[in-house]
Amino acid sequence: MNNPALFFDKSPELAMLKYTNTINSGIVFSTRSGNMKVINLDGTKSDVTTDKMVDYSTWDNLNAISIPLNNYSTEQSGYLRFVFQYGYKDVYAIAVRKIHTSNNPSIFYNHNKFEIQNLGNFLKQFPALHSFSFDSYVYGDATVQAVLAGDLALIPKYIKRVYLSNIDVKNLHSSLVYNLNNIPTNSELESFYFQARTTTAQNLSLNMHGDLKYLPPSLKNFVVRSVLTATNTSVIYSGGKVWNPELNSFRLSKTMTSSSIDLLLNDMASQVTTAIGNKSIGLQGTRTSASDDAVAYLESLGFTVTVATAIS
Repeated sequence: MNNPALFFDKSPELAMLKYTNTINSGIVFSTRSGNMKVINLDGTKSDVTTDKMVDYSTWDNLNAISIPLNNYSTEQSGYLRFVFQYGYKDVYAIAVRKIHTSNNPSIFYNHNKFEIQNLGNFLKQFPALHSFSFDSYVYGDATVQAVLAGDLALIPKYIKRVYLSNIDVKNLHSSLVYNLNNIPTNSELESFYFQARTTTAQNLSLNMHGDLKYLPPSLKNFVVRSVLTATNTSVIYSGGKVWNPELNSFRLSKTMTSSSIDLLLNDMASQVTTAIGNKSIGLQGTRTSASDDAVAYLESLGFTVTVATAIS
């Protein structure tokens, strides 16, 4: 009945996103040239004129989008299906937002209870995806939390940019991890940004652990503003990373040993030749005189280098 071939003439492909007991659904796609159609959870169909070549992986672009929600009179479960005019390869960027309208937990901007049980597998549906952006904050209300699970290290190698601003989802610390040791050697990632609201009542920090040496050589921007402080989430740098000669920012809010920090700064200074963008380096912990020359060199390139007990 819902044959995607009825919608476009070029034998389009069908992508899906699972939902359970939701009163509305929505996600934003930017494409290279074609438009799309959505088969909603209740079987109705919507034409969508997509943004063209818009990268949502900055706060300004992400904050400006309007999620095209489809609202249902009763709770729905099933798969939201997407038909792209020129197939999966036309998808350029994906963005998901799920927020409240106010501090009143009973008032929602959207319900949007999607389930992504394996982020890497979901993103692999789109073989030329440039960026993925996610922003979800529902005041810890488990009745409306979405599911976002998997290992961020295992997203497709061709994705260039990841932007995560609050991940208020079910079982965050056990379901979504970033195991640096699992990053593939051929990753093309250029920018990874994470920030989180962390309060006494709720900790949305990232469960990141492993060795920073596995970050890809293509990386120019790495900002992680809140990392889980559990004993099994240690982050180290053992040396030997290939650094991109052009660096924008490298900021990490996770305490590391002085030896890791000294080694990282020395390796960075031996390979980075150009400061671009924000020109910011921030590491949490202490360093020794062993990295004095490295810091002086990086500052001569235009970087602001901060090593302190707390980095934001």
